[in-house]
Amino acid sequence: FGSSVTTVPVIEPQRHSVASRGPLKPPAHSLQVVARHVARHRAIISRKGKGHGRSRGRAPIAVGAPPPATHATNGSQTHGAADVSDGGTTVPHVQGVDDAGGRYASLAALWEFQDRRRSELYAANERWWADGGYGGATDEETMIGDEGSANDMEHSRRVMELVRELRPKACGGVALDAGAGVGRVAKGVLLRAANRVDLVDGDAALLRQARRYLGNKRSQRCTFTAAPLQGFEPARGAYSLVWVQWVLQYLTDRDAAELLGRLAAGLAPGGAIVAKENRPPAKGVDEAFQMDVPSGPHGRYDVSRPDAHHRYLFALAGLRVLHHERFDEVSAWVLAP
Repeated sequence: FGSSVTTVPVIEPQRHSVASRGPLKPPAHSLQVVARHVARHRAIISRKGKGHGRSRGRAPIAVGAPPPATHATNGSQTHGAADVSDGGTTVPHVQGVDDAGGRYASLAALWEFQDRRRSELYAANERWWADGGYGGATDEETMIGDEGSANDMEHSRRVMELVRELRPKACGGVALDAGAGVGRVAKGVLLRAANRVDLVDGDAALLRQARRYLGNKRSQRCTFTAAPLQGFEPARGAYSLVWVQWVLQYLTDRDAAELLGRLAAGLAPGGAIVAKENRPPAKGVDEAFQMDVPSGPHGRYDVSRPDAHHRYLFALAGLRVLHHERFDEVSAWVLAP
């Protein structure tokens, strides 16, 4: 992901440097390129910010036109950099804001911020989840931050029926719940569609709770692996189905694209990936991301990406979009290599 794009100072003083990663640049759309980036950036921080939660606590942020690129000065609240091309593929023109007053004129500006602050962003999420995260009276509320789990599960089961039609071989094998938490999706969807389910999450405590949440009979059809998704690499062809929900929003664009590339390589022939992620909550804004940063009121990092932003990350990972739909605050995608 190295690049020659123009970069500008970030909003806050850099307290945790990232070792020699280089500014983010879109690679060619191939798994081979993504794999090279994975190998080059194998160093992983303590663990991911959890892959759950709908961020309903985030107030909509008014998005206006950011100031022109490269006009920022040290300590400013503007990030600017021109959109770039990887020799034929143009980066979508996506602007954005954060909840500490920062504005980003392009995705290149976002990538510079994420690369410079990567360790700090993930460390903030680790503290946030250790302090109770979303809270809630039930396991489901703890995972997603509200009482909408039942409606979400109903929608996810409808998406699963569509997967059966589009990719019949995706059902009946081994499924991966990537960013599983307590096993909410495994229990409500995946164990109904697969013979076995592998639950992977960066938090061992959540996986211990998952065994209790699923119960002994369901747990016998599952494996539980504590591993940060930034570094998780499934065996090639291991899974007929991969489910990634409220996970990518807690990863930087670089880590999200690399993870998706590894998950694509982990699919068996005829398999599919289902991704469900938040859309930006601002009214009437379809082409601007909204980001929480550690210095903001929530004290965590996550980014709600518009659909064009997600499509670009999927393309970087070598994935095709077989189906896309919107439900409530979420965009749902069925993907395949």
